[in-house]
Amino acid sequence: MSTVFQLAWRLFKHEAKRGELTIIVLAIVLSVGSVLSLSLFSERLQGALTERSAEFIAADRQLRSRAEVDENWIINAADYNLNTAFQVSTRSMVFGEEELALSDLRAVDDKYPLKGKIKVTTQAFGVAQATDESPKQGEAWIDSRLFQLLEVELGDSIDIGDASFKVSKVLSEIPDAGFSVF
Repeated sequence: MSTVFQLAWRLFKHEAKRGELTIIVLAIVLSVGSVLSLSLFSERLQGALTERSAEFIAADRQLRSRAEVDENWIINAADYNLNTAFQVSTRSMVFGEEELALSDLRAVDDKYPLKGKIKVTTQAFGVAQATDESPKQGEAWIDSRLFQLLEVELGDSIDIGDASFKVSKVLSEIPDAGFSVF
């Protein structure tokens, strides 16, 4: 056994002197390093995409229904320590003093959004800042485009159906608004 070991050792030293073994070791180190770095990069990319997609829908998951959501879903979510937020949306006509416009309306609770931030400003097309607030009862936050269409200012009232709302902030960005090329 010792002669086999001695022979192997002599062959190893001979190959090490020729330099071919060094090239093979460097190739192995390079290939292992490449695989590890690609693996780490893809893991980080997947994490970032998951986080951004959660911000895009303002939560990790959404439960949508045309009818009222069964209360058992909410109870089960609470049993699993899941955070929930409620949102009701529809399209309706919004009336200003003299103008009207078809608009997407949303009513949300204080926990909305679960992911991402609402961005508001104090003037149409102004610089937006993130906020943790929600509109108070009787208030409406409207986007800059609707300010132009309805010809309203902050503090004015808008009418939606039989209700009247005071315009209190300019809504610049919401996480689950989708996107429009226009």
